[in-house]
Amino acid sequence: MDILPTLAVNEKPQKALLNQELLVVKKTKLSNCNIDISGYRHSSNLLIAATIILPSISITLHNVPNLLDTTLLVEIMQILGASCSYHNKVFSADTNMLSDHKIPKDLSEQIHGSLYLMPALLARFGKCVFGKSGGCQIGSQTQGYERPVEHVLDVMINFGASVKYLGDEIVVEAAKLNATTIDMNNYAYIDDQVMGPLTSGATKTAILLALSIEEGVTVILNPFLKSETIDLLRFAKLLGFKVDYDSSKIEISYDNLPSNLDYKVISDPSEIITYMCIAGYHEIELCLTNITLERTWPILTPELGLFNKIGLDYRIDSHNVIVKGGAELVAVDIEITPYGICTDHHPLLVALMLKANGASKITEHVWYDRFNYITEAEKFCVSLKRDENSVSILPSKLCHAQEIIVCPDLRAAALLMILALDAPGSNVLANSHHLNRGYVNFVSNLKKMNAHIEMVNKGL
Repeated sequence: MDILPTLAVNEKPQKALLNQELLVVKKTKLSNCNIDISGYRHSSNLLIAATIILPSISITLHNVPNLLDTTLLVEIMQILGASCSYHNKVFSADTNMLSDHKIPKDLSEQIHGSLYLMPALLARFGKCVFGKSGGCQIGSQTQGYERPVEHVLDVMINFGASVKYLGDEIVVEAAKLNATTIDMNNYAYIDDQVMGPLTSGATKTAILLALSIEEGVTVILNPFLKSETIDLLRFAKLLGFKVDYDSSKIEISYDNLPSNLDYKVISDPSEIITYMCIAGYHEIELCLTNITLERTWPILTPELGLFNKIGLDYRIDSHNVIVKGGAELVAVDIEITPYGICTDHHPLLVALMLKANGASKITEHVWYDRFNYITEAEKFCVSLKRDENSVSILPSKLCHAQEIIVCPDLRAAALLMILALDAPGSNVLANSHHLNRGYVNFVSNLKKMNAHIEMVNKGL
């Protein structure tokens, strides 16, 4: 007898289902434990790209997460001619011999971080050929949920590049890149407000390009200032660039640069929030270790303020963060914005609000189509109702899912795993590769908490 639920008839099989890997998750009472927090891949991806722009500097990056992004970026750079290595969270590179400007499409389309190799190679060689980046496909529904790339191209144009499409490839060229002033409001969904998903990528692209310009000052108005952007600016300042910034603008100019730099990547803020939400939802105590507290904690100010408001208990003990679930959670309405609570944390906060003492609502001002989790979560009988860019949430008693739960993206997968561990019986999750792509040892860490999770292969 087939003990696994079947895919719903009206549900389109997603590409990742073809690997036939499924997670069977049993309802579990989780237990307290310690969790080691990894480095932030969105930050390390940018810093790895920066080594291409600065071949004269010997750069060693520490606390680099052991994820697919890192592995493939190393492989891509080696194919392009660089000498680089990654071992035990340490990345080192000598990009002097890097000579090719065409990014291998079969590798780049597996990770979103490959997108930032494009401005790096343009800055280095004056030319880049790019196919497609991957990652979570949470773009506009009208564009097939593919992540946009036009804002990155437009920023490069502002620095003096030209762009043309040759079949399924993008060719970017520039005889010379020049310092410029660029306003991130040009990439916002709402005039005079840094809203929408494009301001983040546009800001990061502009900072990378600024690292290649020796004359003049690059000015970035109304920048996206969140974790990976702030880490990149700190990195640039330690390299010797003149860097000044606040919420209104960033100014970057060239200065005397060192011959080498050792740099520790910031801890992953989304990993921290994920485990804090797990502790709150499952009513356990987790001790989160190896956190760059002085650099990470200020970045999480909006989320921590929310946790204070809803009653999630946490404290700092030496270099660790201890979060304790079990107290009643207060229902609140939550706004997701580029300058406030991070869009990556939206699905995770849904979990907390499902355990709150009343109705709540989450409104999304970044990725307006980041609601793919709703259909899958409803298989657990949760009460979620979408209205344009908001979702209303009612505390719900979970049921056993009669169908396979198809994880649509990384953070949605984390939410669905949190629910699966609380739903009656054994439930089955497909597309678990998202968890492996964005978290280091996520399933192993859950098993440390006494979770019952089994990987099986099943033809669909």
